[in-house]
Amino acid sequence: MSINGPVLTFSVAVTVLAAVLFGVLPAIQAGRINLVEGLKDQARGSVGGRSRLLGSLVVAEVALSMVLLLGAGVMILTFVALQAIRPGFEPEGALTVPIQLYDWDKYTGRDAVIGAFRELEERIRALPGVEDVGSTNVLPFTSGGGSLPYAWDEESEARWNTWAIVRVVTGDYFRTMRTRMLAGRPFTGIELTEPTPSVIVDETLARETWPSQDPIGKTLIFGTARERVEVVGVVEHAHLRWLREDARGTIYRPFGTGTRGAMTVVVRWTGDPGSLVAPIRREIRAVDPGLALQRVMMLEDIVDDVLAPTRFALVLMSIFAGLALVLAAVGLYGVTSYGVGQRTAEIGVRMACGADGGRILRLVVSRGAAMTAIGVVVGAAATLALSRYMASVVYGASTTDPATLFAVALVLAAVGLLASYVPARRATRVDPVSALSAQ
Repeated sequence: MSINGPVLTFSVAVTVLAAVLFGVLPAIQAGRINLVEGLKDQARGSVGGRSRLLGSLVVAEVALSMVLLLGAGVMILTFVALQAIRPGFEPEGALTVPIQLYDWDKYTGRDAVIGAFRELEERIRALPGVEDVGSTNVLPFTSGGGSLPYAWDEESEARWNTWAIVRVVTGDYFRTMRTRMLAGRPFTGIELTEPTPSVIVDETLARETWPSQDPIGKTLIFGTARERVEVVGVVEHAHLRWLREDARGTIYRPFGTGTRGAMTVVVRWTGDPGSLVAPIRREIRAVDPGLALQRVMMLEDIVDDVLAPTRFALVLMSIFAGLALVLAAVGLYGVTSYGVGQRTAEIGVRMACGADGGRILRLVVSRGAAMTAIGVVVGAAATLALSRYMASVVYGASTTDPATLFAVALVLAAVGLLASYVPARRATRVDPVSALSAQ
């Protein structure tokens, strides 16, 4: 995202409009003052009306701050909850290397494709410090791949409306990704070089398809050709498309069955994976000088990109919430100071009649506290009304969480009291004699 012409033009236009609008309104209001009444100092009704208008604006500012602070608080909880999710693999310390076999004249047969990728994996595995190497046709959280229908008995085959995500992997893919094998075994031997009726399913598909049963050895009717395949293993559920929710089960096919001309090699190393780029580039050229090394990324960076929209919303809402909080504090301070100035004579009379500083302090602060309290209530009501619109971006948190509501209300109360306290302290220093003689 960047600043461009339309954005800059819009920003300037809004700024100018706001400056003109809020500069003209007070001028219009000042032009309507009754001079006779003003000279007689009888314009108390207009002062009271102006004070009520300013108070209403402050209440609106506090309410807006409440809404934005609650939004920011919920987004913080959402971000923390998303970071705590185990996506079904360990993204730290893994390098991803996309490989595309472009030379269709050279890689015309399945054996040529399998041979190229197997040689490449073996060469990378032989590099010093490399722990594991595995490949897949589509990495988690990247575009590509798809879903296919499957069935497990006559009834489900008759419906033919159950779908699963499909991925093609090599034998060490799960170990490289640190995806736990829960039952059965990984792909081995001939499954990685020849078409075989073997698949591995994740725990979500196994649980939904064969509840309370051992899925190993079960048969799936799979794909548009309705091929019958045997389940040889079960792995933990991995989030492949979304980090928030990825409830659809997954079927993993062995490389020998679902051969592709494009695969992504995942490499785990004991040191800094970034230093592997140059050696891997050499090994790719050794396999085929015509192969190009595409965008190499750390797996954790790919996962981090998934969090980017939530992080952006969090930062944006936090900035708006901070600005709204500052505006509310400044507005509350200004209105309270204005009220103190308008009530100087009253304060002088009260102090001349024996009111102490503490009573004057409570008198002034109570008005600011009342405006803050009303703003908090209005803001909480607005948040409850708008909560359903935030439901799509919230995860692991509630837009009406009582703890968050209480924390935000506490922050606003503290800011409101502080903003009212400063002019209230000034009011306690009013000299009764000077205040009365000035009237």
